[in-house]
Amino acid sequence: MTKEVQDTRLRLDLVGIPILETLFKQGARSDRSVFNIAALLIGLAVSFFFLRQPRFVAMVFLCPLFSVLGTHGVMGGIGQEFSVLMGAAPPLIIVISFANAMHLVQPMMRAMQQGVSRDAAISQVVREVGPACLLALATTGLALLCLIVSGSGAIRDFAVITSIGMAMTYLGCIVTIPVMGRLLLPEDFSRLENAAPNQY
Repeated sequence: MTKEVQDTRLRLDLVGIPILETLFKQGARSDRSVFNIAALLIGLAVSFFFLRQPRFVAMVFLCPLFSVLGTHGVMGGIGQEFSVLMGAAPPLIIVISFANAMHLVQPMMRAMQQGVSRDAAISQVVREVGPACLLALATTGLALLCLIVSGSGAIRDFAVITSIGMAMTYLGCIVTIPVMGRLLLPEDFSRLENAAPNQY
């Protein structure tokens, strides 16, 4: 049949619901990659603008990676398939994770600039800022979980996965930042060159 069409000026196209679904999924997969990379790059640029220190920026950048990978791990563990609607979840998790990581890292940097030791600054941030991050993420997770009353199975799955993503975001920030702070930061902040000015 293809040979017969080639002998004419007609064009052979495949149509139907399966073809449209395949094209839609391919486009959604491509868009998901673009959105994830864009969210990571924008978050990285904003982090560097405010912190100006590669070590602090690295601490912030690792949090969304942990959150997204942890969320995907939970999805795999419970056997949840990655639907088209799920493509909106990773950029959302990345943005919220960047915001919470910045709220934890910036006070830590300010405290170290004022002469507080590394370990004391980490402990202070976890005690004072950690509960606020937990409350904010719990509120966001509960708001997303309210979508579970929807009649659409895809929206219910999205609600569950994004709520899990909020939990992984908190764990990613509250675990990754203290650990990486001990690994990346010197005990004396004066050893870090070109420290960002304490103006934010």
